[in-house]
Amino acid sequence: MDLQDTFREAGPDIIMELSPEGRFLRVSPSVERLTGWTPAEFTGREMDFRLVHPDDAPRAEAMWKQMLLESRPSRLEFRFRCKDGRTLWIEQTHTPVRDDEGGLEKVVVVARDVSARKEMEKTLRQRVSMERLLGDISRKFIDIGERGIRAKVEEALEQIGRFLGVDRLLLRELDEERTLLATTHCWCAEGVPLCEEATPVAGEGGPAWGMDQMESFQPLVVERLEDLPASAGAEREAFRRAGVRSAVVVPLSMGRAWMGMLGCHATEERAWSETELVFLRFCGKILSGSLDRERSEKRRRGLEARLLHAQKLESLGMMAGGIAHDFNNLLTGVLGNVDLALADLGEDAPARWNIELIRKAGQRLSELTGKILDYAGKPRSVIERVDLSDLAKDMVPLLEASIDRKTALAFEGDPTAPPIEADPGQIRQVVMNLIANASEALDGKEGTVTVRTGAASFSAGELDASFTGEIPGPGAYVFLEVEDTGPGVDEETLAKVFDPFFTTKSTGRGLGLATVLGIVRGHGGAMLVDSVAGKGSRFRVLLPAGAPPRRVAPEAAGAPRGAGGGNGTVLLVDDEKTVRKVGQAMLEKVGYEVLIARDGREGLSILEAGDGAISAVLLDLAMPGLDGAEVLRRIRRRWPGLPVLLVSGFSEEAARARYAFEAPSGFLQKPFRRDILLRVLQDALSG
Repeated sequence: MDLQDTFREAGPDIIMELSPEGRFLRVSPSVERLTGWTPAEFTGREMDFRLVHPDDAPRAEAMWKQMLLESRPSRLEFRFRCKDGRTLWIEQTHTPVRDDEGGLEKVVVVARDVSARKEMEKTLRQRVSMERLLGDISRKFIDIGERGIRAKVEEALEQIGRFLGVDRLLLRELDEERTLLATTHCWCAEGVPLCEEATPVAGEGGPAWGMDQMESFQPLVVERLEDLPASAGAEREAFRRAGVRSAVVVPLSMGRAWMGMLGCHATEERAWSETELVFLRFCGKILSGSLDRERSEKRRRGLEARLLHAQKLESLGMMAGGIAHDFNNLLTGVLGNVDLALADLGEDAPARWNIELIRKAGQRLSELTGKILDYAGKPRSVIERVDLSDLAKDMVPLLEASIDRKTALAFEGDPTAPPIEADPGQIRQVVMNLIANASEALDGKEGTVTVRTGAASFSAGELDASFTGEIPGPGAYVFLEVEDTGPGVDEETLAKVFDPFFTTKSTGRGLGLATVLGIVRGHGGAMLVDSVAGKGSRFRVLLPAGAPPRRVAPEAAGAPRGAGGGNGTVLLVDDEKTVRKVGQAMLEKVGYEVLIARDGREGLSILEAGDGAISAVLLDLAMPGLDGAEVLRRIRRRWPGLPVLLVSGFSEEAARARYAFEAPSGFLQKPFRRDILLRVLQDALSG
């Protein structure tokens, strides 16, 4: 491609040849596309620095002369005036070309439009400056007393106004009735009057112009008063009285509530960039947060109290779950040895009556362990499809006889509420405990307890007030509501009502509401309470309308299939000596050969040495070192067809939530009886 082709196909760049005297010899056609000037308007003429921006012309002329003097390539960026009056940023390179004798023959100039890059650089510099200013403004309100906030707000307004080059910045806050916006802070450039005019939030025909956008936290941008709609006539006149030709208004919020606005006024028409709008929004957040210091502090204390409450519930739940797990290990030894002893005793043996009493006591301890798991939110339960309205409606008449006679019990059910997936026994416990608690709140005086059911959607903000600690996600819930007309409770008491063993009565164990909370947590629900001293209380249980994870019910007692004999070798892996001994005795009694391992590593070693002779593995889940979940994963990789029964003091669902194990061949919850162990084992061996 020759030089002529280069000129013709210069693309977006402009290519020019100039004589050493600065006369245009040739100019590429792209000059017209870029600047509006035609090549003919340049060719034959001398370089005219009047087309260069006045601020850049001296520098451009000096560099041209220096390039000619030194005869060396140069590069320059400057602003250039187009034919239609637009201004472009041009990056221009000058390359001297010498003749055969070494003299300067001409200069080749390549000009490129870099306006987009310069604008991007300007935006980046502006953003960096904005971030610095935002940091400076934020630091003003650190470790400052309430009395100093007002002065710091005035300082911040001045900094923001001077940075943006505007004429007035003002803060307007809603009054307590939320009907009027009053100017509380104002900064003005020199010679610009203050603007202290109050603005009504609503007029005769409804909300004032722009208030809908304020309440939805959207900024108002007015680049020219002429752009305002006809419905904004009052606002247009207010702007004119204040000398405003262009403005931006951003909403201020306190929490989720609109509380005012930050107004930015210019006495000349101007455009507002997206970067400036984002900056003003951040400024508004800082300033509104500072003005909300006192209320925010109170809100913060409340949030801290709730967080501590949630952490306490979580800690108590973990402790309760751990205690229940250890209890179940101990009960496995007790009830397992009782089963073995009874199997060896005749029906008329003198000691049989005493051992049966031990078994009954052990079973009652097992039930108590179940209640502890209920509180921990890890219940042993059977999940069914439950119509909450029907369940509560059936229970109300039954409970009328068990509460104080002066308590009137009313029911308001919603028959259209969808069913839930829940344990009906536990939900009945929730209804019973809440009604009993509401009746006791009346303290023997006449009053009404109202039970309501229904369905509604709840937002994240509403669910954030749940007492369950773990906040469920927003969505559709079926609710049970129990409301009383009693004296209500104060905030201090309300923070403790779900604590185990807390009670305001002289009688009772203080476990009723604690049990309710554990059951609700176990069902993935929420617990909301509204109570004001002197005005009664309302307890609301929210349960997901969708189906939560299924829970595995404990096996019912019964005669095991094939209990008369076992065939094969079983590897029993458990770190508890009592469980190992009892399990070994139960299995050997029906003919199984039993190998024992005290932990996961020893169990894997025995499997390696067994060379396929082991028929099944009975594997404890919670062990030090390699836990059962990891051992199960390794067995599945090495011996994929080997039946493995997982054993845990937790229910299968609670254990899976803790350990995330692969699907076993069977699951056995402690404490287990011999017949249940043999049944689950034979099911696994039979595939």
